[in-house]
This record gives sequence, structure tokens and C-alpha cells, in this order.
Amino acid sequence: MLEKYEKNFDEKSFVDGYMAKKGIKTRKQAIAMLRKEIPRESYYQDKIKKAIKKRFPGAFVRKIAQGAYSEGGTPDIMVIWHGHYFGFEVKRPVVGEPSKLQEKAVEQICAAGGIAEFITWPEQAISTMLGIYQMDECIGDCQICRHAITKEDAVDINDFECNLDMEEAK
Repeated sequence: MLEKYEKNFDEKSFVDGYMAKKGIKTRKQAIAMLRKEIPRESYYQDKIKKAIKKRFPGAFVRKIAQGAYSEGGTPDIMVIWHGHYFGFEVKRPVVGEPSKLQEKAVEQICAAGGIAEFITWPEQAISTMLGIYQMDECIGDCQICRHAITKEDAVDINDFECNLDMEEAK
């Protein structure tokens, strides 16, 4: 249930449909039942990490472990890509709600110049990262050194000449 991204997903319609299908009278009851049926947050975190690594092979991607010695509110997934910091706080669809601490951390990261968002789907993370890519006017990555190729480097990605020695790249 809710394992694939749906563009323009409407949570209210989904819950209403679920209530009708199951014969549930209150939204509170429906949400309680959905909490048991919708995959755990770690399921979505794993999908997001894998998608980012596949789409942006040069990115530094880490799942931030939460525990007794970690600072609360820190986003679940940290990505550094071409000098940009991304903090993705993953929430389950329909039932996931950010805490006040998480909201504050997202605000602080953004105020410090990073990018932080609450997301559910890999497509959301990729869209955010591609938005920065376009702001930087990047047109692709060098297949040798993973350097971000900008419009200043080449008119076309195929015209870019990497300065890295092929032997060094191996």
C-alpha cells in the first residue's frame, strides 16, 4: 500500500476512499488502521537513498542514525552534491507528521544556506536536487571525474573535455 509515487496524490481522497472501502466511520479510526498498513519510514528512506545514488552517482549520501547520542530533529538523509547540502526528512504518506523539533531543524538548515525538506518519495528528492542543478546551469556530469558541467564549460555536454587524466580516474 502506497509504495509507488503518484503525481498529484490527494491524501484526503485516499483516506475517504479507504474509509468507504473498509466501512470506517471516523477519520481518526482510518488513520489508526493506515498506520499499521503503510510501510514504515525506513522503507521510504531506503528507496530514496537508492534512487539518489542511482541518479547522482557522485553524490555523498548518508542515512543519519537517530539514537540516544544524536541530536533530535536532524533530517533522516543527508546528501552533499556539487557543494550543496540537502537534508531530507522522510515522512510516511498520509500518516507521517513532522515534529516541532524537525520543523525547527529544517528552518535552521535553510537559514544557514542548505536545502532541507520533508519528503516521502524518491521523485521529490530528485526533483529538489535537479532544481539546484538547473539553478547552477549544469547540463550534466563528466563521466570520468563527475565534475558538474556548466554552460560555461561547453555548449553541449558532448563537447566537454575533462582535464583529468584517464589513468588517474581508474
